[in-house]
Amino acid sequence: QWFFADQKSFYKDHKEDQWLACPPNRTPKGMKDTPVEHVMIFGVISSDGFVMPPHLFEPGMLQLNGEIYTEVMTTVVLPWIRYVAGDQPWVWLQDFDCGQPPEKTAAFLESNCQDFVPPDMLPPNSPDLNPMDYFTWGNIERALNQSVIANQAGLKSAVRSAFAKLKCNLVRNACARFKARLKVVIASNGQFLT
Repeated sequence: QWFFADQKSFYKDHKEDQWLACPPNRTPKGMKDTPVEHVMIFGVISSDGFVMPPHLFEPGMLQLNGEIYTEVMTTVVLPWIRYVAGDQPWVWLQDFDCGQPPEKTAAFLESNCQDFVPPDMLPPNSPDLNPMDYFTWGNIERALNQSVIANQAGLKSAVRSAFAKLKCNLVRNACARFKARLKVVIASNGQFLT
């Protein structure tokens, strides 16, 4: 079983009255000089179709650091994975910078995961290879923009609800496309899919 992880920040676009997904520590175009409301979220899905309840960080947090990453992995993510995977073998894949040197991340993952894709094996923030990017975040963003969400509390509630509504078979199908997408990226010498 594979577990795919990613983090995103959702920013309030006051002009359009909607929430936009963006990689942490980046604001959407046109919002650079305006103070923005945002919430950073850590999400995990599995190739068997399981969806971890999203971990929502404190307001104002723009990106992870090594200490917070280790704490969230140890207290939230790994217990959930062990519960879901049971005694099945599993592999961890994340394609984001977790605020510490890659060697330190690899050492943490090596001592805490059954198997993992080392940080230097994937291009950072590779949207073509992580179903969190090419499937989950778009679905969450669409769900959030079905209605007006007035504030961060409403956003947090809507995010939790949107994650809970992700259908197991759709998550499983999105994860099943990982290997085919990986082959295409390798064949194109690491270029993004079009």
